Amino acid sequence: MKTFVKRRRLHDARAAEGYVRATMRTVHVDGIRRDSTWRRLIPKVAPRETVEHAPEVDDHDEITRALAQLPPRVRTAVALRYYDDLTVADIAHAMRLNDGTVKKYLQEGRERLAPLLGVSAEERERLPVVERSER
Repeated sequence: MKTFVKRRRLHDARAAEGYVRATMRTVHVDGIRRDSTWRRLIPKVAPRETVEHAPEVDDHDEITRALAQLPPRVRTAVALRYYDDLTVADIAHAMRLNDGTVKKYLQEGRERLAPLLGVSAEERERLPVVERSER
């Protein structure tokens, strides 16, 4: 394809064959050069430092096991709140419940998860301060 993209002035089949062979050789040599350049540059661009992810995986496994011990509705409310970052009103709408019921499920989830995860159940949930828009 590369050889005949542009119309060339080749007078006979022998000239065309020579041109194709020269193009194939050039493309092959360019590929070898490109590969050797990348092999030389890759160690500089991407250092071989490995990052240890085992503690993160252990934490994830611990949280997954703790969540599995919650009742289904409490687990759903907690997952929507802390994984999907939904508001209480959004969770209530998604689960077709009242806001108060969702708050009760979230409180129950915090109380049950606290001893399993080694955190304080009394610690209040921190919500970001958002300025109210004027109506």
